[in-house]
Amino acid sequence: MTPNPMEEFGKMDSASRWLTLATNLGVIAGIAFLAFELRQNTIATEMESASYFQAAFTQVEILIAENSEFAELLRKGRDGEEISRADQVRLQSFYRTVTRNWNINLFQYQSGVLNEGLWQGTRALITETFREDSGLYEHWRTHTDQFSPDFNELIEELTASRL
Repeated sequence: MTPNPMEEFGKMDSASRWLTLATNLGVIAGIAFLAFELRQNTIATEMESASYFQAAFTQVEILIAENSEFAELLRKGRDGEEISRADQVRLQSFYRTVTRNWNINLFQYQSGVLNEGLWQGTRALITETFREDSGLYEHWRTHTDQFSPDFNELIEELTASRL
């Protein structure tokens, strides 16, 4: 008996449909796996940013807490008191480090890798510090070209009441 070409075509068409279905399911499973991996990578990036963020501020806090001489220098800078040229250099280096960290934190927040809660806490700290520390404020005012336009805009907004 001669095979019927239509029956053979129907069998191939059915097999082709099953193969296409299996392939599509494989593609969907692959996309789901990639989405999961992407989410895991995003979480890892956020955790790394938060860890760096915390470590940077911990270093600053420890410096101030453990070094009473530097704490006194910082107080003088906050109050706008006269300090030696060498202490001016120390204080400017400190201010530069702190403001650069804040600039980076803003960038991280805008990029979506710094958590909203961490950013809001930092924003409150920036506001308080700029309002209390005249030395830091003067440092920023004379070095705005060292910071991103977004950071400068933020500081202008937060310090508008100083003017």
